[in-house]
Amino acid sequence: MSFSKKPHCTALIFDMDGVMVDNMQYHRLAWNSYAKQLGFGDIDLFNLIGFGATNRRYLEFLFKRSLSDAEVSMMGEEKEALYRNIFSDHIEPVQGLIPLLQRLKSNGLKLGVATSSPLSNLDFVLDRLELSVYFDVLVYEELVKQGKPNPEIYFKALSLLNIEADQSVVIEDSIHGAEAAKAAGCKVIGLLTSLTSDTFMIPDVTAKNHDEITDALIASLFATD
Repeated sequence: MSFSKKPHCTALIFDMDGVMVDNMQYHRLAWNSYAKQLGFGDIDLFNLIGFGATNRRYLEFLFKRSLSDAEVSMMGEEKEALYRNIFSDHIEPVQGLIPLLQRLKSNGLKLGVATSSPLSNLDFVLDRLELSVYFDVLVYEELVKQGKPNPEIYFKALSLLNIEADQSVVIEDSIHGAEAAKAAGCKVIGLLTSLTSDTFMIPDVTAKNHDEITDALIASLFATD
């Protein structure tokens, strides 16, 4: 008689915006300011589309047409430079992030980042908070064709980590991101930096901050009856 091995967690994948740093209000300010610079007046893209989408999606919503890669790259980086300037004096890790990363690494788990943000923003956060040492894999906007809620970014991260989806946990703060992670077959912890538990129903469990992401909470995601 053979027994199949029970799934267990071998890797955690972190979104960046709203998960590693609580920065969504600064992205909102940057997008609203940049939209005004482009001549679109007072418009709140996060209210109209939601947060966690790609630069292409926001820009094409504004222009009401398809944009070339060059247009998206140029305007996207202009907006991101504005965001980094606004956020620079406020950057800090979400409560409990660094102790969590230290504990996960000491437990031998693989760690990755899967963010819709461009590499320039990812480098900005990793460098300023000295987080690069913790992560085995980085996946960002330029490495995928489809943004969240398409699961491509999580399939990419799983492939680079060389693990199966049923061995992974994703930490997300947005509906788009949680949908992408679930579509890839991952367990999802929803971090309540941007939404409330009443409005963030997709994750398997939620946590207010990283202090609440205990070993027991992670293990509970793989418990079977």
